[in-house]
Order: sequence, then structure tokens, then C-alpha cells
Amino acid sequence: MGIENRVQQRVKADLELTIRHAETFHWTSLRNLSGGGVFVQTDTPQKVGAIVTLQLTLPIDEEIMNIEGRVKWIRQAGGTDAPGMGIEFTSISPEHRQMIVKFVGDLLAVLGKST
Repeated sequence: MGIENRVQQRVKADLELTIRHAETFHWTSLRNLSGGGVFVQTDTPQKVGAIVTLQLTLPIDEEIMNIEGRVKWIRQAGGTDAPGMGIEFTSISPEHRQMIVKFVGDLLAVLGKST
């Protein structure tokens, strides 16, 4: 177990997400979300350092957000936690980041939790 060094609040979420890497598209589920990145559950994560494009729509809005990110870490299948990859946002509009931060904050307030 490691110490988490997170700057942004995050929330567990189950949202549909499209990931594009090179010419490959992958439809999957996002498992947690912050203004700085996401954890994506997948049995076939990209390599650490891979650049991906995420297409995300929040349930509060119909707008598709195109966000570029870099795979920061991966978790292989076989443990007690879901396999997948942690992706850090590297190119996101200020408006989209603010929408995500607000969504996360609002959801945490409803749940009565903070991280």
C-alpha cells in the first residue's frame, strides 16, 4: 500500500469512455475521475507513457470532451483490484477541466465525502 499524492479531488464513477490510441478505438468504463485524470478499467491497458485520446461525456451535459492523456501506470489482471490504467490529462481545455472539477465536487458533496 502506498501513499497517494493527489492534488485533485477524485470520485468513483462508472461512465462510458472511448479511448483512441494510434488507429485503435477501445470502448470501456471509467472507474474514477478527477480534474487531473482517470482510472480506466481494461484487461488490455496501453504501455506506460502511451499517449491516448479520451472521449468523455459527463451525465450532466451532452458535450463530448476530447481530452489527451498519458498512461501513468497500469494494473494487470490477477489481483483483487480491477485491472486497468491510470491516465493523466495532458491536454484539456480549461472549460472541460472546470466541468469535470465541478462534477466531481458536486458528486462528493452529495455523497458527503471528500478525498
